[in-house]
Amino acid sequence: RFFDYKTPFIGMVFNYIVAYNYITTIEEFVPVVVDPSGGSDLFDMEDIESELIEQNLCDAGKPCIGIDGYMEESREIVKGYSGFYELSKKRLIEKANIRAAEICDDIEFQIDPEVEKVKESYNKRIGELKEKLQLQESKMKWYGKDMRGAITRTAKMIEKNRLELREILSHYSRYSEPGYSIRLLSAGIIISL
Repeated sequence: RFFDYKTPFIGMVFNYIVAYNYITTIEEFVPVVVDPSGGSDLFDMEDIESELIEQNLCDAGKPCIGIDGYMEESREIVKGYSGFYELSKKRLIEKANIRAAEICDDIEFQIDPEVEKVKESYNKRIGELKEKLQLQESKMKWYGKDMRGAITRTAKMIEKNRLELREILSHYSRYSEPGYSIRLLSAGIIISL
């Protein structure tokens, strides 16, 4: 693929789809450029990646140029394909981890107040049930009332509320540790003119 860029560049691009698994699945198209010569820095490669996303394959006003003048460079790139693929995977994982952290921060900002409300509500309910249990136990101890059935029901209600709270918190904790999956969409040689 030929593209317009401020400096000459011959390299490879690997196009991936990264699916981030959170509350819902978010899929993003992520191009990863690899410079076989090693002459480009990270900033240049990220700039080329953004250029590739924004440009058309060939402008309507310009004829597409053949690869004939770049056959030797193309052969060299094809020979080192597997090494370039490994480099692209390494860069992609770095990019995906950064993006996952950004999405996670956004989600935590929205979820944290909800988690606090849930904890507060359940802890209040459990506290009320504990007071009720103590009252029932003291009635049985001091007044000789048979409260074993009520005490058992109250103790089971406390345990049920604790389990519900743990279940809800584990549901929310999945959002703080999201994952992602990666799929290679395509790969190709890119040449800037």
